[in-house]
Amino acid sequence: MIRPVAAAVVRRAVRQKGFRDAEHPAGRDHEMFFLHVQDKKTAFFVKLSRGTNQLRQDEIRNNARMLGVSGDDLYRIVCCDYDSQETLRVYTGSRHAGAT
Repeated sequence: MIRPVAAAVVRRAVRQKGFRDAEHPAGRDHEMFFLHVQDKKTAFFVKLSRGTNQLRQDEIRNNARMLGVSGDDLYRIVCCDYDSQETLRVYTGSRHAGAT
């Protein structure tokens, strides 16, 4: 079951799994984290609204839909249920695998 995840938990979880903060000009309304595989940036990302204290259920589902993965898989990535290997498995099964 997908539940809201605290923003601090999301940031920590994705950074532990190989995601890096995207460089954005000041004033952007979202934080973006892109998965890096073998030091290469992929098109697999997590988007978090700036100033929010959580990633809502609908945001998790919308992010997952854009990536071509299940909401449950993305939820497990952002809430720390999946480790780096499981995250890589989800990425390789997504429509963005191999894209940069």
